[in-house]
Amino acid sequence: MYALTLTSTEIESIHIVSARGYARSIAAILDECEREPRDDGDPSRYLVPEHMAWAVDQEAEHGSFGPISPTLREKLLAFCDCLI
Repeated sequence: MYALTLTSTEIESIHIVSARGYARSIAAILDECEREPRDDGDPSRYLVPEHMAWAVDQEAEHGSFGPISPTLREKLLAFCDCLI
């Protein structure tokens, strides 16, 4: 399992670009993964199984994150860099 921590704004951004045809597997992963919300609800920690984590990595390799913020892009790339 891998952990991915996202704010509610980042989660919303991923779902918005997914609706436009980008980052679809990332949005699907978020919908399927176990979510550990914080006490205040933001940010949320997702527990991502290894096979789903590699799907995020595939999107990163194909450059299909879409028009997301540079900060979110860096966070997703850092997540991919931790995969072994």
